Amino acid sequence: MLALLVKYKLTAISAALLGVAGMGGLGVAAASGALPLNALQAFQAQQGATGNTASARWGLARHILHGAVVLPENGAWITYTLDVGRVTSVSATAISLTRADGSGVTLTVSPATRWGQRAQAPKDLARLAGREVAVLSLNGAAVHVGGRGILKGFAYADLTLYRNGQTREIQLDRGVVRSVSATQISLTRADGVILTLTLSPHARYRQAGVSGPVAASAVQAGEYVTLLVVNHQVTGVRIAAATSASAA
Repeated sequence: MLALLVKYKLTAISAALLGVAGMGGLGVAAASGALPLNALQAFQAQQGATGNTASARWGLARHILHGAVVLPENGAWITYTLDVGRVTSVSATAISLTRADGSGVTLTVSPATRWGQRAQAPKDLARLAGREVAVLSLNGAAVHVGGRGILKGFAYADLTLYRNGQTREIQLDRGVVRSVSATQISLTRADGVILTLTLSPHARYRQAGVSGPVAASAVQAGEYVTLLVVNHQVTGVRIAAATSASAA
């Protein structure tokens, strides 16, 4: 179990943002070979060739601080709080984190709290002290501490990133394209929310199973996509493989 907890570092936790099952894979493997690259890393790779985009400058996947994530649970869509930080104390009743910006958060722990991929509490919680973990919580209670797939199937993520004393807000939306033009894209999100967003003139497009960027024309009504939104504009679009769109 401790081996699983070691994988709670950001590079592993953020990999859950776009699981292989949820989006038909991202077409590239992480350096370790154990986990797929997550959505933010994929967008960073596709947009960062010039080094001029926000995702390239910030290295988004490595700097998640806090956020809200909409996830499916027993047929309903629930908005969870996501916190990432180093464990300062942990017991059978509470876990405290210090986030990268120095702020702290304490969440209650109960027998219902899921730990790691197998949802089992480690035998020695004290060994988590000093480790970087991600925690999903609801109304101040820890629901899930780390583990691969912690964010699998999400419909929406509103994330605060932190780097060099600065914060940045980004969001991810997953769903089916209703319509698309040169300037806007309308989406029915996985949780049923309908939204219309402005496309950045510099937006980049990728498609699962396709090497390299694809043309904007690849985005059509009915396609299952993930949108990366920065400063209220869509800066990245990830098109799922056809087989995963129906399964997502």
